[in-house]
Amino acid sequence: MTTAKLLQPAPNMAGETAFEWATKRTLPQRNRGGKLVVHTYTDADGEPVFWKYRCKNPDGSKEIRPFRRNENGSFEYGEPPFPNGKPLYRLHEIASAQDPIFIVEGETCADALAAIGIPATTSGACSSAGRADWEPLRGRTVTIWPDLDNAGRAYAAAVSAILRGMGCAVSIVDVSRLGLPEHGDCVDWLAVHPGATAADVLALATVAEIPATTSTATTSSTSAATVGDWPEPQPLPDAQAPVPAFKTFWLPPALKGFVDDVSSVMPCPPEYVAVSLVVALGSLIGRKVGILPRRRDARWIEFPNLWGMIVAPPAAKKSPAMREALSFLSPLIGQADAEFSEAMKAHRVAEAAAKLKVEVAEKAAKKILSDNPDADVRVILGTADMPDPPSHRRYVTDNCTASALMSVLAANPNGFLIKRDELMTLLKQVDRDDAQDLRALLMSGADGKTPVTDDTIKHGARHVDACTLSLIGTSQPDAIGPFIDRVLQSGNGGDGLLARFGLAVWPDPMDVDGIDAAPDERATRRVAEVFRRLADLDVTKIGADMDDDGTATLRFTPAAQEMFDAWNRELEARIRNPDMSSALQGHLGKHAKTVCGLALIYHLAEGRTGPVGDDALHYSIEWQGYLAAHAERLYRAGKMQDVAAAHCVVRHVRRGDLEDGFTLRHLYRRGWGEIKSREAAKAAVDLLLDYGHLRTLPIDLSPAGGRPTERYAIHPSLTAR
Repeated sequence: MTTAKLLQPAPNMAGETAFEWATKRTLPQRNRGGKLVVHTYTDADGEPVFWKYRCKNPDGSKEIRPFRRNENGSFEYGEPPFPNGKPLYRLHEIASAQDPIFIVEGETCADALAAIGIPATTSGACSSAGRADWEPLRGRTVTIWPDLDNAGRAYAAAVSAILRGMGCAVSIVDVSRLGLPEHGDCVDWLAVHPGATAADVLALATVAEIPATTSTATTSSTSAATVGDWPEPQPLPDAQAPVPAFKTFWLPPALKGFVDDVSSVMPCPPEYVAVSLVVALGSLIGRKVGILPRRRDARWIEFPNLWGMIVAPPAAKKSPAMREALSFLSPLIGQADAEFSEAMKAHRVAEAAAKLKVEVAEKAAKKILSDNPDADVRVILGTADMPDPPSHRRYVTDNCTASALMSVLAANPNGFLIKRDELMTLLKQVDRDDAQDLRALLMSGADGKTPVTDDTIKHGARHVDACTLSLIGTSQPDAIGPFIDRVLQSGNGGDGLLARFGLAVWPDPMDVDGIDAAPDERATRRVAEVFRRLADLDVTKIGADMDDDGTATLRFTPAAQEMFDAWNRELEARIRNPDMSSALQGHLGKHAKTVCGLALIYHLAEGRTGPVGDDALHYSIEWQGYLAAHAERLYRAGKMQDVAAAHCVVRHVRRGDLEDGFTLRHLYRRGWGEIKSREAAKAAVDLLLDYGHLRTLPIDLSPAGGRPTERYAIHPSLTAR
């Protein structure tokens, strides 16, 4: 019998192997000492069909996640659909191996036996017997090596019942005679017998039957009490990456009081208000003044037009908080509308006068030409030019079509704010093939430096020297997750649209009641004054330098410059980490603009002039550390949807919303949180099965036979009251 070799993980279309993909996604666990193993499931010909990684942490907890290729050749979480049950592990080897075939609990055990020349397979965890396709073992001789615990005995009994029904000759290793500790398995036995050979394993004592509790493969009861003794379930992975709390002292003092007041009265996390305020103030500054991040290089300039996103569940007060912050724009909008109305009245008078002049000039020209056909009447006609219409100063818009934005940009070269209460409507809009011009315009506007020209039959040529857009909006977690998943599956982090949301925040919910208190009028007046001052900012009075094209810029003070250089070196070193996903690398790579923009907003909000100081930069760098953690939570949401769905199931089980013996249909028809489809329900259940929170209870309800409906028993600890 030859020693079996592990199948090498196959590369995806981008050249990334399954192991490399799993390595990047377990970076936090491995940084804490976690050990990663990737198992490859194949078809009978040895072609990989999906993978499963297992990362064991020093505290004994595990993260076990299946993943597969998608249609783009990239990897994604989840198993492929297997109508007849998933393939057995190491199927390509056992299909041609000599009997007996050993069946163990878990891929690690199968690999350990294969390493000494024993053909071994598994269906996975102890609860997986009913989910596998055992057909390749029909009529063969098999030996089951169970773990030494109740779960192992139940697994052995379930597998034995299935295989005996397929005409297999089944024997079971008598683990009670191996001297193993409780929960011991073949890996533990091989560790005690390091020189063991295949012959030694084949010589182990076996029994025909094993005393076990009622088999999960044959029972028709849906009571957890009849499933037998359960092992302790493994803790599920965290559905969200941890994030730090926001500190309001990072804000300019002129803003802090208002943020504290609104967030405590509403109540809501303070970043809901802070992010909205900062983005709005950055939109007022726009291209009026930028900051030069380097000492001598004037080619790198950043403007404070920033993009913010607030992610929170329904009823978390994210929209009311954003409205409170943006309410300071209302007086400015009202004043601009009134000024535009007066200017339009004057324009209509001037336009009427110009039309009369045109008519007079045309009559005069006609008279001259009637007397002298060769006369030059251009001077006469040129005295009757039509006046240009006045520009309407705009601060904010909800209308996101490329044509509408170009019209507003043409009249507002300093830029303005786009506000969307539900950002996903915009993100889905720009995903469409017929909205790529809008997508390109938005991405150009995020930088505040890109010239844009629009040529249309209706509007003619419209040119903007530097497209400048700020953006603020909200999203719900179960809406943003699938979008991020599509970004990650693109293989390269997408085209960078999501990465432009430098102020994306996803704080933990608050579990406090609001305070019934009158608004802090003094704090409100201070913020209103900041908005008015920045709306009318005169760059000639803040010590800015002006370049040849009229662009105003500030620099850092020497101390702040030294601080920025050191921080920027650390940032660049971090994003060069090959273990970091390309999407997160792209996101953090744009944080230099975010830090520069925040420092400039802090500086100007406090009414300061001259170079930007180290205190403004220090607090901006504190923001960046906070924002980097939220970016990790954001991108993790795209790859943890099955985990979030599994946690959702557990929550509803604990509330008594789900009965023992439920089916997938019971789950996805409820429409709970992250479980909106059969696929989401299946992913959640598969994860809960792998972690021992559920067991399968296949029950055939059809008198004529047919495919059984798979039901699931719930671990008793989840329903204990």
